Formats: sequence, C-alpha cells, structure tokens
Amino acid sequence: MRRCLALLFCLYAGLAAATPREIHWALIPWPPMYIVPPGRQALAVDELGQGFGDRALAEVIARLPQYRHRLIVVDAARLWGMIDRGRPVCFLGALRTPAREAKAYFSPAMIMPGLHLVVRKDKAELVPARDGVVSLQAVLAQPDLRGGLTKRRSYTTALDPLLAAPGGNARVLYQMRDNHVLRLLDEGYIDYAIEYPVIVEYLQRERVLQRPLALRPLREAPPYAVAEVACTRGEAGRQAIVDIDDALRQLAGAGQLGAYPMRWLPPDLARQLRPQAETFYRERAGQPRLRP
Repeated sequence: MRRCLALLFCLYAGLAAATPREIHWALIPWPPMYIVPPGRQALAVDELGQGFGDRALAEVIARLPQYRHRLIVVDAARLWGMIDRGRPVCFLGALRTPAREAKAYFSPAMIMPGLHLVVRKDKAELVPARDGVVSLQAVLAQPDLRGGLTKRRSYTTALDPLLAAPGGNARVLYQMRDNHVLRLLDEGYIDYAIEYPVIVEYLQRERVLQRPLALRPLREAPPYAVAEVACTRGEAGRQAIVDIDDALRQLAGAGQLGAYPMRWLPPDLARQLRPQAETFYRERAGQPRLRP
C-alpha cells in the first residue's frame, strides 16, 4: 500500500513538474502602449501589436519559455479589480503606488517623461506657463477652467492628493476611458487634461485629434515616470515577478527596452529623456535579483 502511495505521489509530482506554469497577461487598449485590434478579448503572443508595451512584452515573454503565456484584453478598472480580488494576473505598464503595492508585486520596466498638462494650442493662453512650467494647484484654483480626468486612474502619488482635495474651485469632468478625455479637449468641452506625452504624440501623429495640442510640464509632477510590471500578490505572482524581473534586467543590459517609448516622443522630449534613460537602464541591469 505504501509503495502504491509513493508511486502515485511520484507520478503526480512528475506530471506537475511537466505542466508549464502560466502567466495571464492583461493588455489595456491604450495606444501607443498597447495597440489592440478592436473587439478582441484575447490575443496570441504572435498577435501583439506595435505599441511600446506590446514590443516590450514580446521581449519579456521570449525570455520566459518555462511559462505558458495567455493574453487577455481588459480595461484599467477591470485589471485593478482582478488584482484587488486576488486573481493571478500580470500587467506591463503599471504605475506603482503604495495602495497598489499592498495588492501586487512590482518590477521596473521602462522610463518615459512624466505627466504633463495638455491644452489646445489655440487656447494655450488660458493656462499660462511661468518659466515653461505650470502649477497644477494654480490651475485647479481657477474656477473658469474646466479639466478632464479618468475615473479610478492614479495620476501619481504627487498629483493624486491635489486632484482629490475637497472643496476649492476645481471644475473637473470625469470619464471612464483615457482617450475620451483628450477627445473632449480636442472638441472644446474642457480646457485642459493631464496625460503622458507619448499618448498625446500618438494621437496627433495618427490624426485621431483634429486640433494641435500643447504640452506643459507640471511643477508638482515627477519629471519622469517608470512603467512597471505588476503581478497579483500570492505564490504564483511572487514566482512570476522574480522571473519577470530577471528578464527585464537582461533586457535593460542589452539596451533593448529604451527605444520602444522613445519612438513615440516629440523630438525635444526624446532628447531630454535620452541621458536619463541611459542611466536608468544601466543601473537597472546591475540591480540584484528581486526578493519580494
């Protein structure tokens, strides 16, 4: 009897070892991070698009052959709802915040310019800049200006408290999807939005918007943002994030990640980012193995 049980245990262990582990990757259709065909709910790895998140994710997946990779298309609210409920999922492109760290493991992937205030060029005088920089606090204090934000989105730990402050004169219109906010700006329903330059540049190059937009650096915002991989906390997520971090450090050392967001930047911001990016990826490659 004991021999039978031992045999069954060995057989089960062998089957478990032969079964590849899985990573469920979330894709948020948010060009140019992820450029997803309309109407799709799932993709094969070889169907990943030309967004900078698509290309970075393809590189990471290529370095994780020990996993079976499944790609699902979700919006941001659903992604963070899954993570909140403890469902195992990973996402390349997350912004790290203290609240999210309580629910997910993180590993830095790519650096890009931080959030900017976005206005229409033909109405730029409504939000004057001082020394080329705009204060969000001052903008929010102007009752004649109307801004646009996306529901449940974090605008960094530096800006979130300002945007959430009760009272004041701020007039803010909330939308469910990020690009809807910029369309409202384009059409004149709002006076300003807050967005990453890569997003604005993509929409203008692809002629999604009809009117030219202008970017204003925000005094209160970090000058650079790091897009990270987030994986739901738990044993599966802990092992996945360690292996993903190994892959990201290898890619940083090979110099393969920096070019992806760079191609979606205006030339002046690309020049500003380049020395910072070189330092970021060099230091990232030399970091020790992650121990979550």
